[in-house]
Amino acid sequence: MSDSTVRISSDALGIFSDGSDGSPNASPSLLFHTLRHLPPRQIAALLVARIRDVAESRSSFLRRAVPKAPDCRWEPRGEFLAPGAQHNAESDLLRGQFRFTGQTEAVGWPPRWRTENAQRLWEYNLHYFEYLWVLDFDSAKAVVRDWIANHPLERRAAGWEPYPTSLRLMN
Repeated sequence: MSDSTVRISSDALGIFSDGSDGSPNASPSLLFHTLRHLPPRQIAALLVARIRDVAESRSSFLRRAVPKAPDCRWEPRGEFLAPGAQHNAESDLLRGQFRFTGQTEAVGWPPRWRTENAQRLWEYNLHYFEYLWVLDFDSAKAVVRDWIANHPLERRAAGWEPYPTSLRLMN
């Protein structure tokens, strides 16, 4: 097995990239010792998922039908509790200064939903919407509407990954 084959395989599985530039950093030995514990069905599923991500065009992804959901008639049982300590003041947010994970970024108001310089976790926090609790209703509504209008459904976009989506729904 050549080194280039290992690079393609490890990149296709998406389990050995160092996270910075996406280049794999696994040795053939590490790849073998990791994969030998996985059942063939799981290895095949990993490969299919990675190939689908690369091969599927954006237009075919966007043409997928939205699942039908019955009307939501949920009634809260009590008052909502705001999340823990907030590290963003309303005045800072309205000036476009957002602080997450100990790092402040100037992303404008309403914020730019794609950030070039921020770490992935910082970007996740931007999409959680926990800062809505410090904003007045009209400002919070403006942010949500801007997110809907300017953050289209797209693979690998931080705002559409499962964890940020689940927290955004709670906020």
